[in-house]
Amino acid sequence: MLYLGTNTVKELPLIKDLCAQRPLFENIEKQSAALITTPPQHYLIVRLDGIGLSKKYLKDSLVNKEFKEIMTQAIQETYCVLHRQSKSNAKQVFLGAVMASDEVSFIFNSSDNYFDKRLFKTVTTLASTLSCFFTKDGAKYLMMGSFDGRPLVVENLQQVNDYIAHRLAIYCRNTMAKTLRLDGVPDNELYSDSNNNNLDYYQAQFKQRNLNLDDIIKSCTLFLPSLADDKRLNTFKNKSLEKLITMYCNSMTKFEQHLTEVNHS
Repeated sequence: MLYLGTNTVKELPLIKDLCAQRPLFENIEKQSAALITTPPQHYLIVRLDGIGLSKKYLKDSLVNKEFKEIMTQAIQETYCVLHRQSKSNAKQVFLGAVMASDEVSFIFNSSDNYFDKRLFKTVTTLASTLSCFFTKDGAKYLMMGSFDGRPLVVENLQQVNDYIAHRLAIYCRNTMAKTLRLDGVPDNELYSDSNNNNLDYYQAQFKQRNLNLDDIIKSCTLFLPSLADDKRLNTFKNKSLEKLITMYCNSMTKFEQHLTEVNHS
């Protein structure tokens, strides 16, 4: 019997490599937190995390369809009201967004904006706006919640892509642990010093329990603006982590080139 899933088995080395970049991005986060504004020609990623939402709504299942629906709608509405806060010809501040569970990262382009690139203002505006829409849209399911935020300032699109890939890999790793917990692995074993975040241990457990995780990445959603300003983000999914990474790398590069052309026209 196949265990873990053919796609995921092939991508485990990629997931390991990407998770291992954590010290690098933690250092960039610390440096970014000390900044007042985003430097010229740099890119800002704002990562928003649900405050207690995972334990409240996602603890007992890998996917909560209602929660995912609310998150998707709240991201779309946040984009709609904020995306034109730009002084550029293109009137666009975003390159896209990536959602995984109760975490979403909004990627800003390098153009000037009406936030004057102030990090505190930008992060608090995004966090409060997403919190507002999540609570509004969640009312029909009796769900409500809020988000905190943190900035990550990087020098180029490659670093943007690397960070997003890292966060997706962290999600994959955490979802593997959650799958094992839901399958009955005791917490004291799963979260012990030797097993916590240990992908080799996770893989061995999946083999032993005949679990399949090929659909792990499908709960991650990529949001990309269209070339036409239609006030909505196009959504993309893929069961392959590598293909999803390639998809958003190519799409954001293409969209940034489009914005550059419009802004210099």
